[in-house]
Amino acid sequence: MTHLIAEWSADGTRLIFTQTVKAADDNAVVWETGDITAVYGDGYTAPKANSNKYGQSRVVIEYAPYGGETGGELVPAGVKWTTDAYDCGEYWIRATVSPVGAENFNTAVSYKRLTIEKRALSVTVSGTLVYGQTFAQAALGYEVTGFVGRDTQGNSLTVTDGVEYILADAGVNGNELHVRAGGYALTLKADGGMVAGISSDNYYLPIENVGGTLTVEKAAVTVRIGS
Repeated sequence: MTHLIAEWSADGTRLIFTQTVKAADDNAVVWETGDITAVYGDGYTAPKANSNKYGQSRVVIEYAPYGGETGGELVPAGVKWTTDAYDCGEYWIRATVSPVGAENFNTAVSYKRLTIEKRALSVTVSGTLVYGQTFAQAALGYEVTGFVGRDTQGNSLTVTDGVEYILADAGVNGNELHVRAGGYALTLKADGGMVAGISSDNYYLPIENVGGTLTVEKAAVTVRIGS
């Protein structure tokens, strides 16, 4: 925005023109999308923004970990703004809009929120033992599925306190498993609705997604025939 002022000199012999240029205060960010919520691995549509005044604008979209609504900086100290956000968590989305070909007008900045939620996984548990053995003698294991991209059970999960196997069939005593040969429902110990002892930054393991079978095999019988 330009202001031109004409004044006579003190002695009245000259007309002096003074030009003042300052940025306009009417440029603002217009978002085409609101706050975004997505599940880890599903991706999300990149937010769009523009100027409320100028059709051609230079728009830069950046992300940074959420640092709070008020008080201090928007992002934690030392954290830089980046061009994408992938892992689970809360992020600020910052749009910086600069009119193209109108350098005398102000650059506008505005913020939205991005939430990337954890992805649910499923767990299949399995085990075998021979009739007459106790549950402590069973060969037990579990397999986790539902990972995305290059994530695997090995690089995405942390076993914190060990995994505890639980017989889900009511009335079955795992320590004294003197039951007939066959299959019995098997699950894992839960804590707050989640599998206990396993943690992850980008995934969660709800106990309702856990299931499997303990197979009790028949015991071999040795028959001796006397002379």
